[in-house]
Amino acid sequence: MSKYFQAIIEQLSQRSAEATLSILGISHPQLRQFLSDKFNQPTGSETSFLADPVFEAIFGWEEYDKTMDALAVSGHLLSRSLLDAMDKPPADLKDYRFGKDWKPYKHQYEAWYKLANSKPQSIVITSGTGSGKTECFMVPVLNDLVLQYQQTQQPLIGVQALFIYPLNALINSQRDRLRAWTGAFKGDVRFCLYNGNTEESVKASEQSRIPNEILSRELLRSEPAPLLVTNSTMLEYMLVRQVDAPILEKSQGQLRWIILDEAHTYIGSQAAELSLLLRRVMHGFGVSSDDVRFVATSATIGDKDNSSLQNYLADLAGIAKDKVTVIGGQRIVPELGKRKHRYKQSAPIEDLIAIDADSQISKARYRALADHPTSRKIREEITCNNAIPKSLSQLSKAVFPKEQDIKISQQQVLAWLDICTGTVSYKDKPFLPVRGHLFHQVINGLWCCVDTNCACKTGIVLEGHWGFGMVYSQQREVCDCGAPIYELVFCNDCNTAHLKAFEYHGQLMQTPKESVDEFSLQVDIEPDL
Repeated sequence: MSKYFQAIIEQLSQRSAEATLSILGISHPQLRQFLSDKFNQPTGSETSFLADPVFEAIFGWEEYDKTMDALAVSGHLLSRSLLDAMDKPPADLKDYRFGKDWKPYKHQYEAWYKLANSKPQSIVITSGTGSGKTECFMVPVLNDLVLQYQQTQQPLIGVQALFIYPLNALINSQRDRLRAWTGAFKGDVRFCLYNGNTEESVKASEQSRIPNEILSRELLRSEPAPLLVTNSTMLEYMLVRQVDAPILEKSQGQLRWIILDEAHTYIGSQAAELSLLLRRVMHGFGVSSDDVRFVATSATIGDKDNSSLQNYLADLAGIAKDKVTVIGGQRIVPELGKRKHRYKQSAPIEDLIAIDADSQISKARYRALADHPTSRKIREEITCNNAIPKSLSQLSKAVFPKEQDIKISQQQVLAWLDICTGTVSYKDKPFLPVRGHLFHQVINGLWCCVDTNCACKTGIVLEGHWGFGMVYSQQREVCDCGAPIYELVFCNDCNTAHLKAFEYHGQLMQTPKESVDEFSLQVDIEPDL
């Protein structure tokens, strides 16, 4: 068995510490050792570069009992021509195939059914990452446009669907999917990605290569696409700029859909601003909230109280609460059955690792994990309460409550996660498929106590070797010994350590630093099985 979560967390922590010490140019041996020890503290501690990792189970989502082909029989929920387009996208976009023989997830079907109602209905989709939230709204929107085209046999002109994303990166991520699923309709069902990167004009030859996507602002204004993917800033511009007035004029009374992806990003004043913007948008397009189907999606907005989520979208969109339905996906966690009590809590993990050690696929090791109380406990912790993600600290306390050393308990949990995710049964199903979310912190500097005899460095590597007091990686005004603290800096020429301060009315004070927004880098990882 190979290490996975253990190795990547250890490597990230150690390499971050080494890189930071090198960038800071610290040559003082005791100070370097002290900081290296601090930076390699257990994840989640104040001085560690890695915040507390979070783990979530990624068992498969509950499927609906009919295939896409069966759903297309009536043509109301899913038109045959759209299904054909999704089933056979262009060769260069084959990764976006949504096959006829596939069964959609149950929450996808529920969303399609609700949004296909002749009277506008709105939904909040709260399923997790990788659950196909995009398909929940993309399929009914495209189906609505395709049905209109089939009835009129005329190219659709005028904005009917607004997809509002908080980031341009999210806007761009939809381009390939939309190209794949609208390609079969050529220029009759078009979309446009309207953001700061949209060109004012493009050559006719370039536009003709992709007839289903409007590539320029010039063409968007003359022939508004029925599906417009944009952000709130561009919507603001579109409502006030005279040059964009034709988009509104040629779309009057046609707006039927407003999609708010990553809705959890709109909170507080941002939510209030978006709510006002949506009202201006509907006024500008000549429709009322009762004419529009609103969809809000998020992997993190969900909780057990559907009422609060209904209120969230109802208040945001200005619609009645009873017109909002909350739809959440459900993962299917296979039952393990009763324990056979072959293993006790004290049975070492090494005994299980030794079973078919050179192979991921192992019936014997899978059965052993199903019988061991520790692996069952970890599986239970990560999958209980509708599979709410758990931090490494939470798992450590729950699985090894008697272990006093945090670092040891964390390493033990990571070792068990490695064997649980790395053991696959004969059905190619991992004992516990897990995705890890790692958050990388940064430091803005070093700060140091001015007192050479600082009591806080007693008994540590700095004692007797470091000319100043205790060193901190978090800014503070006063040391625990009571002495003032100043920023620790190093000479560019000789690398000698100094404390940096400025004099104000006869007193030394910390040098004011430019405002730096705190941030972290999130990395989501899962084993490649």
